[in-house]
Amino acid sequence: MPLIFDADQLGFALTLAEAVKDEEGYVNVSTPVPFIDLFFMGAGEAEAGWLLYISPDGAVAYYEFPIDRFYVGDVESANGVFKFGLAVQTTFILYGSLGILNYSLPVLLADGDGDGSYDTVYADLSTAYYLFLKALSDTGMISGEPDDSLFDLSFADEAPAYYGNEVLARDFNGDGVNDFSAGALAGWTFDWVGLLTGESVNLGWRLGFDYAGLVLPGLDPQGRWVSILYDTYAHGTSVATVIASRGNVEFNLGYMETSLRGVAPGATIAAGGSFLINVFVAQLFLSGFEPQDSPLNWVYTGEHQVDVINNSWGNSYIALRGFITGADDYATIEDYIVSASGTVIVHAMGNGGPGYGTATTPGAASLVISVGASTLFDYRPLYGYLPSPGGDVVSWSDRGPSQMGVAKPDVVNIGSFAWAGAPVLVGLGDGSWAYDLFGGTSEATPMTSGSVALVISAYQQASDPSPARAWSRLYSRARPGTRGQTPSHRALDRSTSTGL
Repeated sequence: MPLIFDADQLGFALTLAEAVKDEEGYVNVSTPVPFIDLFFMGAGEAEAGWLLYISPDGAVAYYEFPIDRFYVGDVESANGVFKFGLAVQTTFILYGSLGILNYSLPVLLADGDGDGSYDTVYADLSTAYYLFLKALSDTGMISGEPDDSLFDLSFADEAPAYYGNEVLARDFNGDGVNDFSAGALAGWTFDWVGLLTGESVNLGWRLGFDYAGLVLPGLDPQGRWVSILYDTYAHGTSVATVIASRGNVEFNLGYMETSLRGVAPGATIAAGGSFLINVFVAQLFLSGFEPQDSPLNWVYTGEHQVDVINNSWGNSYIALRGFITGADDYATIEDYIVSASGTVIVHAMGNGGPGYGTATTPGAASLVISVGASTLFDYRPLYGYLPSPGGDVVSWSDRGPSQMGVAKPDVVNIGSFAWAGAPVLVGLGDGSWAYDLFGGTSEATPMTSGSVALVISAYQQASDPSPARAWSRLYSRARPGTRGQTPSHRALDRSTSTGL
């Protein structure tokens, strides 16, 4: 089972419509088809599929397409019975700077081996890709018209997705890079609204702002639902590529070509997808906790599922809730996870500096590795300037100490700025352009998480790693502070991480 945890059910799709294959190789779907959209907390029944795109200048493109009949060709399911649904996805492409996309993706579940369990997923990516290109063309975002043959209402030409091959994406122009992606099959989904089980309790101050629910398979064996985790903004994808990009794609940055290899390209990435609704539940799950007997009772199993958790987020308003940084409910939860499971948590300090005591929560938690941002000017040739090494703490990086008196951050790393990969949709139909100039402590944190992964990998080969050992090794290899830094800042850059 893949370590992909849809904590907020953003990728959740109902597949309640039964579709039976006929002699001509088509499946016929009874409409209306029930759907759910937990991004907007909505649900309904659809007579047709849709794609809505709003360009940055406000131009709108909207199309509908029939969903009562699809071609499946040689695709088989036990007794010719499939399950059909619409996966509703909303994407603010590159944080909305390239437009907003809301669409319904036709998905088909199959029992491919006849064992009575639905284990294979097909998505009509070509139809969605065609409509996406048409919307971009009609709103002036790209030139030219898409190939009409892409609009095929067919699953027969799509690759199957299953556990072991989870990604739902496709290369349409033949350059070896995916040009359209719907995300990846989640191994697990968290039923926080009680949609499937009726179990939903807001934990309030007891567990941050999370809900209590049950952890369920991301792909229902009975074919009633599937969860396809995707990136709604670009932030999570860029974080992941900074940590562990394999460097298999060459990107043209305008002044050079580079593969944008991650700090720890051999690391394995687990995804705890969250829209900051159930972010602590995601951390509990990935660090080896499970709900036992009651959705409220998360118990450590004795083995964490990941070695490092990267948190590129924070809350700046903790004082308004009556807490002090480092002793608040958020920080307490993360300190508990570290101490109970031995999972290393690396957390962004925030971008609200330069004042002292500006640390966000839970980035100021005592047992997490708190990360500030430093400069790197390798990107400057894009704007006609010479590159320079940087290495100073950037003015807007949050400072400590926490209100508990703990010196923070623990280290600083590149956050102003560096290139990173981005979701495929950022390429506007051509995945070879899916990159971004990333920044903030959100970038400095995965830079550090990659370094921590290297430390832990080395320790695993020699001895038993621990959060304390990882922190000590990281801190000892950091460069002493220079301009813009205080004794509570130490700079960690990519050159030192190679020597960890």
